[in-house]
Amino acid sequence: ENPAYTGASGETGGIASILSLIKENLEADITAADVDEADSVAAYGASKLELDNAIGAARTAISDYEGDKATHEQTVTEKTGERTGKKTELDATMTEIKALKPGCDFILVNYEVRLKARQAEIDGLKEAKAILQGADFS
Repeated sequence: ENPAYTGASGETGGIASILSLIKENLEADITAADVDEADSVAAYGASKLELDNAIGAARTAISDYEGDKATHEQTVTEKTGERTGKKTELDATMTEIKALKPGCDFILVNYEVRLKARQAEIDGLKEAKAILQGADFS
């Protein structure tokens, strides 16, 4: 008497529970992945907004710096022109001083000689005046 083969009936409950456990784990993993993805999308949006704001601020700063640079370059150009004009004036003044120098040197070198000659001339005029007024120098 051979009973009819019914298969491994004790094992079917174990396999079904394992498959059920795997299904539950996969559903939990999918839910966690969906939550993580939603968090990541929100973080990306916040980071993108922050970076876009930073890029806008940097572009504004660059524009401001370029404006400052243009202003400073204009100032440099103006100051260079002023300096060139003043250099031209200085050169003209120095040329004039060099032209006057020989006359000044003549007066400086001959001052003592001219002073003595002038003093002798004054003394002679005083003596002539005194003679004309009746003084006797003999």
